[in-house]
Amino acid sequence: MKKKLLPLFAFAVLAAGLTSCKKDFTCDCSYTDDDGEVISIPTTIENSRRPEASISCEALEIGYSMWADGKCKLK
Repeated sequence: MKKKLLPLFAFAVLAAGLTSCKKDFTCDCSYTDDDGEVISIPTTIENSRRPEASISCEALEIGYSMWADGKCKLK
C-alpha cells in the first residue's frame, strides 16, 4: 500500500510546487512633509510572491528614507 501511495504523494508535491502562488501586494509608504502632515502613498506590487514583494517594499522604503523620514509596510 505504501508503494502505491508514494508516486501519488510525489505527484501532489510536484503539482503544488509548480502552481503559482503569485498575487498582487500593496506596499504602503508614508512620510511627513514639511508642514508636518503625514502623506501615505500605496504602491501595488503585481504578480509577486510574498518574499519578492517584501524585498521590493524594502527597496521602496530605502528610496523614501533617503529624502524623507519614510517608512513602508507590506500589506
